[in-house]
Amino acid sequence: MRIAKAMARAGLCSRREAERWIADGRVSVNGKLLKTPAVEVKPGD
Repeated sequence: MRIAKAMARAGLCSRREAERWIADGRVSVNGKLLKTPAVEVKPGD
């Protein structure tokens, strides 16, 4: 599942807000700052 969708399903924000947060450099996964919302994540990431 893509990171923006996972964030939205977790109730953190909307998918569009998640994309904005990623573009603003506010989201990291496993210690890596994301630059694109096209990142696939798995449970536990």
